Amino acid sequence: MAAGSRNKKKALSFRTGPARAVVHLRKGEEALRERNLAAAFRSYEATLDEDPGNAYAWENKGIVLETHGRGPEVLKADNRATVARPNFVKAYVNTAVASFERAPKVGPSYALRAVGCVEKAQALSPRFATACVPPEQAQGAG
Repeated sequence: MAAGSRNKKKALSFRTGPARAVVHLRKGEEALRERNLAAAFRSYEATLDEDPGNAYAWENKGIVLETHGRGPEVLKADNRATVARPNFVKAYVNTAVASFERAPKVGPSYALRAVGCVEKAQALSPRFATACVPPEQAQGAG
């Protein structure tokens, strides 16, 4: 094995956890691209069994849950992603969208949470956050 390959593999496993978790995560991403949500969900669960702090698995699990209308679980998954990786802009954006969508059903605290997440994402990456949240959602939440 070349030194460059070994270093790259070491960096990857350090960032994303144990090797089996990475395999499960990749399977989940492939299943999600293929719109096989059940397989994606199982893969993300397997990833989290191996590496409970894997921010990518939490964030993608939230995406799958969102497609099934499981709002409270989406927020928990996105929150776990931001706890695991505090600068994970995409997870803040997803939390903002899920919070905004739940606000009419459960109250204004969710709208405030959405605004806070948009502000955090904007502070971390202004261009990415602006591209991800439609202006009417960002403005309507406030």
